[in-house]
Amino acid sequence: MLLKEIPKFTPNRDKMANEERRNLIQSHLNSLIGENSKEEISKHIVELLRLGREVVSLPENIDKQDVVTQLYIMGCSLQRNGEIKLSISTLDAAIEICRINLEQKKSDSLNTDEVLLMKMYYELACCEESDGQLDKCLDHYEACIALTLYHNDIMFEKQVLMRMGSALMQNERCAEAASAYLRMTSLQDDIIKALKDDTEQYRYHWSLDCDCEIHHNLCLAYMALSLYERALEEAFKFKELLQSIEPGKNIKGVTHMMQANFLIGKIYELLGDRSSALVYYQEWLTQVHSNAYLQVHPDDKLLVELASAYQNVGTTLLNQGRSNESFAFFEKMIKTANQLSDKQMEVEGLLLQGDSKLVAGRVENAREIFKLALKLGQNIPGNDSLECKCMKKDAEAYAHEGRYTHALYRCERALQLARKVASDDVILSLECQVALYTQHSTSEKELLAAVKFLSRHISEEEQVLYMLRSEDVSALNEKEKNLCESYKAIQVILHRLGENLLSIAFGECWKRREMLQARKKLPQIPSMEHKGFSGVDKEFESSDYISIMQVDKILSPGYDLTIVVYSTCQQGFLAHVLRKGQVTCSYLLSDHVVDPTKVIDTVQELTDLIRDERKDDPASNLTNIYNTESRSLPTLTQKSPIKLPISRQPTAHMGGGDTGSPPDKTTSPSEFNKSLALKGILIPVEGGSMVKAGTVAANPAEGPVTNPYTKLHAILLGPLAVALNQLKPGSSICFVPDGVLWKIPFDQLVGSTGRPLGEDFNIMTSPSIMALANYQRERETMNFDGNSKSTIRTSELMKTYAHEYDLASLQKAGLEGEISGLVSATSTGTNVLTARRYFTPYRQVEIPRHACVIGSTSMTNSLKLNGEVWSPKRQLSEAQEECRKVAEYLDCRPIIGVKATKKKFLSELRCSNLMHIATYADMEKGLLAFCPDQFPQERPPVSMERYIITEEDLVLCEPFNVQLAILSSGQQWQSIGETGRLANVLLNAGVQCVIYCLWPVPDVVLRSFYHHLYLNLQTSCQVSRAVFNAKQALKSRHPDAALWNAFVAIGSDVTIDISKIRAAELQRSISESEPGCLNLPPLVESGDSPEQCFCKLQGHLSRLSGNLDVTRDSDVISFFLGLVEEATDRLTRDENFDKPIVVLPEAVADIKGSLGLLYFLGFDFQSIDVSSLPAPARRSYKGKHVRMVIFPHWNQDDLLLPTHQALTGLHDLFAREECLRAIALMLPLPQHLLCRLIDLLSIIHHTPEVQLRTTDVGARTLWAMRDVRRFLRTIGVIQVRNLLIFCRNVEARSLVVGALHMLLALCLYRESNVLEQLDVESLGNLPRADEEVKKDFKSIDAVLMPRNEVLMRSSWMSDDRYVKEKDERLFLANQIADLSERYSRALVHAKWWHRDVKVPQQAANSFTSAIDGSRTDEGKVLKVKVKSGATPSSNRTVLEGGERPDKSLFEVLKRREEAGHILYRRCVDLERRRATALRSCYLPYTHSE
Repeated sequence: MLLKEIPKFTPNRDKMANEERRNLIQSHLNSLIGENSKEEISKHIVELLRLGREVVSLPENIDKQDVVTQLYIMGCSLQRNGEIKLSISTLDAAIEICRINLEQKKSDSLNTDEVLLMKMYYELACCEESDGQLDKCLDHYEACIALTLYHNDIMFEKQVLMRMGSALMQNERCAEAASAYLRMTSLQDDIIKALKDDTEQYRYHWSLDCDCEIHHNLCLAYMALSLYERALEEAFKFKELLQSIEPGKNIKGVTHMMQANFLIGKIYELLGDRSSALVYYQEWLTQVHSNAYLQVHPDDKLLVELASAYQNVGTTLLNQGRSNESFAFFEKMIKTANQLSDKQMEVEGLLLQGDSKLVAGRVENAREIFKLALKLGQNIPGNDSLECKCMKKDAEAYAHEGRYTHALYRCERALQLARKVASDDVILSLECQVALYTQHSTSEKELLAAVKFLSRHISEEEQVLYMLRSEDVSALNEKEKNLCESYKAIQVILHRLGENLLSIAFGECWKRREMLQARKKLPQIPSMEHKGFSGVDKEFESSDYISIMQVDKILSPGYDLTIVVYSTCQQGFLAHVLRKGQVTCSYLLSDHVVDPTKVIDTVQELTDLIRDERKDDPASNLTNIYNTESRSLPTLTQKSPIKLPISRQPTAHMGGGDTGSPPDKTTSPSEFNKSLALKGILIPVEGGSMVKAGTVAANPAEGPVTNPYTKLHAILLGPLAVALNQLKPGSSICFVPDGVLWKIPFDQLVGSTGRPLGEDFNIMTSPSIMALANYQRERETMNFDGNSKSTIRTSELMKTYAHEYDLASLQKAGLEGEISGLVSATSTGTNVLTARRYFTPYRQVEIPRHACVIGSTSMTNSLKLNGEVWSPKRQLSEAQEECRKVAEYLDCRPIIGVKATKKKFLSELRCSNLMHIATYADMEKGLLAFCPDQFPQERPPVSMERYIITEEDLVLCEPFNVQLAILSSGQQWQSIGETGRLANVLLNAGVQCVIYCLWPVPDVVLRSFYHHLYLNLQTSCQVSRAVFNAKQALKSRHPDAALWNAFVAIGSDVTIDISKIRAAELQRSISESEPGCLNLPPLVESGDSPEQCFCKLQGHLSRLSGNLDVTRDSDVISFFLGLVEEATDRLTRDENFDKPIVVLPEAVADIKGSLGLLYFLGFDFQSIDVSSLPAPARRSYKGKHVRMVIFPHWNQDDLLLPTHQALTGLHDLFAREECLRAIALMLPLPQHLLCRLIDLLSIIHHTPEVQLRTTDVGARTLWAMRDVRRFLRTIGVIQVRNLLIFCRNVEARSLVVGALHMLLALCLYRESNVLEQLDVESLGNLPRADEEVKKDFKSIDAVLMPRNEVLMRSSWMSDDRYVKEKDERLFLANQIADLSERYSRALVHAKWWHRDVKVPQQAANSFTSAIDGSRTDEGKVLKVKVKSGATPSSNRTVLEGGERPDKSLFEVLKRREEAGHILYRRCVDLERRRATALRSCYLPYTHSE
């Protein structure tokens, strides 16, 4: 109990005296640190306490405490009285003295000094936080947490983490704050597990206030980090906690339910889901509105929230295009602002009202509102940034009318004002807007300035976006939209400056961004080597997040083609014709058309007319008319159905069984032409002139334009006629469209000749010029480099030999001149084909052509899809028939049904040239679905990663060999998307060309198209020509454009020859049967290195872990551990007498991979007679095949101990099924990656205070690997931007220890002591490949022959000419002798080992009973009468009530043969290992030239 306190120091005392006392206290504290004399320390403490009592109140019994406690009490008192500086100094001194005392004690047990040190760190961090010393504050918080972990003080750790998280949030270090709160959730899990779900006790230790605050702050942190999906999860958890509170009960320090709804709505808005955002905003508004009306005089805080709710609801409605409804909410917002007398809020409401008028098309009203807002904002003192915002909105109104000069002037005035008073963000926004408006200018000076700004702005934004994506940030829609506008603006400006190549390069860099992102490559920017803006390159040339490339390199993939590049922009569209690296023609629509926006609308209407979309046609259920099989993945969010093309009445050309819809009224071409003329739209004609719609003629000699194909040709290709007319018929033209132009069938456009463009040229479409590089890469790999330095004879011989060292060995032996790859005998008459030594290796040269037809997947189990359970059709019958028919065209076997798995598809994708895919797909999201892989096993519903093909899967597969992929997937009426993203995903991954449907068509049309397509591809034909011919043939049978015009090919115009593919398939079938008889195995095997042995062990453990069932196989790993222990124990003895046999349990034998692991370790199995077993065991094995375990006679490759350790770790990982699956998919790993992973886990295990980042050298490599990343997530590692956070709950820590145990057993370069302590010296030390040491001794002249045989001189041991090499020869001889003796002993031991095997009186043991339940009473020996005599082929037979008849001779011989076969196999294995070891002895003396 504290004694009477001394009165506080009153403020009436002299201020100078107070300052002197503080200085004296500080000087005593400085003298105290480092003082060793106890007497001096006591003097300083006495003086400090005397001065301290004059400054603050101290307890009277403080003199009775020790020095550290006295300083701690004094520091806390100074902190409470606001003396922060003195408190920090006092606590610093106390901590330093305490640390010195602890170092002198060196005690590992818990003591009061460490607990006091923990509290002092906390108080010091709180003082430093108040003083603004954030870095020091965080260091001391971490030091405090380290001590709490050491002493396992969970409640104090929670207090420190909560305080540290709040400090980090206040200083906007959100990633570290999220880390602190996630660590608190780990503590929460531990408390729940310790209290065994006792809710009352749990809430006593962990209040609901604390729980709500954690999720609320986590949500705010994730939002600040742009991790909106995670923020949404935390917001829902926060709302769920608030809903669990009893009505009327208040929560201190926790925001209200209104804030939860606001957060959820805001996150949905940021994610682009405006419908969901509106729901929660309206719920928030309802709650705020009801609370405001409950109060007679609502406070200002509630009114501000009400105005904010009006604003958010109105903004969401405005983004949905509901301008009138949004205007009403903004009106309410302004009224609330007037009630608050908040002029700034009123101005913001007026600006939003003006936006509503702009969306409604009432520009004059919007401009009046903007002027009113500007006038009101100018009267607000000290808020010039609001005035800049009003001027910017006024400029937008002018731009909306097309008056860009006025808009540019208003925006420049706002920028001048902003540079004086506004923030950097406002200035940057205005600079960007000025540059965008400058694209309409004609001043070269303004254009050059805009290019400088936009090129720098694009480079900076690309770097920011690349870093955000690398940190797992995905919701970047707004940033992407702004960057797109900058790209399009700089293209127009460069065109106006005459830099067309640079303009195309910028457009190409924008279009290839998706491909670069998929391949994890840096964004590319063209080099600015022009006039006054060449300095932009130097600013970013050393950047690690962007790549500056030359223009010719960017455009090089399309050098041999004629490429027409389109870019849609504010001026309509910009078109360039590129040929052989030069721009032959360019055209900007706004330079020739009064209103380019109307022309783009016209193009859209013409495209709809081609597809025959009838908006006035009543909805009809087309699925009743046409049988279209649904191959589309269901979507989680139901969207409104898209407009689908409606077929016309079938004509006489349609075959039997085809049906059509009744005729309808359609706008005729002449009426449509007149409607365009009434709009005043000018359409370009060939030659570049512009006339009004309705008078355009494809040829002046002909009549007016009569169909949309001709009109589109006139609009899009007419201005480019000068360049296109120079092309010869049959030339290839690649169109790179943009925006709405993607829907246009360029091959069907009709020009002045009256024929479709596809008849005269080979027409292809590509998303970017870079997509053409897939074809270029394939052609480069197919070319043969003729600049070989070898002679003709050597080149011919190398066609026979697989490796150069084979030929060099023959040269060394002097046989190179006698052996030819073209003859069958040497010059001495030795037959090469039969000679054992000179047999040349056979190698079949296969033509790299392969076709694959895969689809019609059979989904037998329920599946997880977007968080829901999906039960698909068991079979796609139409897809199955389609696959079989296409397989007949290609002369290959279709992969259908349960064989069409994800793994099979990816393996075929790596080696195929032509792929036909008919399965479930999501065309909008770019997903394919196949049967789930059988390995690793997973209980239904099966997770998405087991059967869904994502973009990452395709990119990792690197399908650069695939010339053509035909997507017959994703069809479903009123649900398929029109973006074709899946086709782009395949091109991004490396596929050269993709054919797919723009919209669904009936199955009969689909089959007809594929028939004509593959008919054209039977002989060498370009894909563009084959698609055009197939569409024309389809058109004659189904004249409706909605049917024949649905197919498109994008990518490179590759040439396909199915006849050669069929020939290659036949040749491959033949070659698969030839190597077995022509390519003889090597005489001596190379043998496995330790790395290879451990890699095989990893593979076996991977198969075992992937097939374990956590609900059923809990005792299997224990059985394996006992079996390995028993094997190790038996190997310590020379004989195998009196050892019981172990029967292999059926539960173990049924697990795939279990027998393979045992065989690899040297175990064998032999059938036994069930009647020889004891009665309890015999009943459990009745009618079953029983095998006993034959233990290994030696520890081959020294793998028993590592296997036991690895199985021990696997046993710890058995607690989580996801961890077992991740291990199965991750292993095997090379040794250097194992070392990195062990280092990472050891840091996580031993140093929880260390914060790992994805940019760290070791972590970056591992986190980039998908399988390793999946495994780390299963054991509790979470990524928050660039931080890797480990959730340290009890289960996660156990998993880390188990993973370390397992991986250490499989690693050759890390010691097991890593489990006990962190080995700092081994961190980062990776194994290096040892170079093979060659010894040059002339007396030992060894030659390595082609079949892996080593030839030696017969006199190498007795050659006396080389005296200096005598010791080396003696060493080699002794080595060979020791080797022979060791293996001879092993062979003799193996024979004795098998001869001594005896059948025991009881077969049941602890291992068997653990699995099969055949137990005997503990300590009781089961004795039975048996028939005398036992051999490995004849077990002892149990006699029950009399002697049983002998077994038949056939059974005895069978058992004897089985035992002899096991012994023979082990002896052969020993001989093989002896030969391999002997070869290794000679290998250092061999040479290759």
